[in-house]
Amino acid sequence: MKKILVFLLFLCPLFLYSQNNDDSGKFPAFNLGLGGSDKKLKNWGNYHFDNGLYSKALKTYEKIETPDAETLRNMAYSYEFVDNIEKAVESYQKIFDDKELTEIPMDYFNLANLLDIVGDYGESTKLRKKYARFVMKDSRSPLYQNDSLYYKSLQSGSDDYKLNNLSINSPASEIGSYAIRTNSGDGNKFLFTSSGETSKK
Repeated sequence: MKKILVFLLFLCPLFLYSQNNDDSGKFPAFNLGLGGSDKKLKNWGNYHFDNGLYSKALKTYEKIETPDAETLRNMAYSYEFVDNIEKAVESYQKIFDDKELTEIPMDYFNLANLLDIVGDYGESTKLRKKYARFVMKDSRSPLYQNDSLYYKSLQSGSDDYKLNNLSINSPASEIGSYAIRTNSGDGNKFLFTSSGETSKK
């Protein structure tokens, strides 16, 4: 009888704990499937986007019927990352074209930069001026408002600098060198990356 009573006293807290336990935090992937069709797709797209899987994020985002501004921004960034600048520009322009979506100052700035890449300097200058009106604290704002050919002033400064190889440089392009102190008695080690062939010991 004593053993049964101890056994029941031991099991009772386990039953109580199991009734109040919320497992939603243990398995976050299950939470991504909550909501309607567009919400599920956005959740999965955001999951891939947050983990740097931009191609997967785009495949998921493109299935959303009515993307919101945040989704379009993520799509634009993802397109830019996978080097599809035209689609990135389209994504930002959808934010500006849809009156129900709210653009933020960085949308003007990011779209202006993308338009510079595709060579539409006139439109990028207009967008930079709009950005400057929103963000007066940015040190570049006076340049955007006063200099309509701001991009040319950036290009003209490139002649001010000259790159020269140092005498220690070799054709193998060594970069990122590190000196590592070891306690094993082998002395210090010097690590670097190189495009040249190396022998393994």
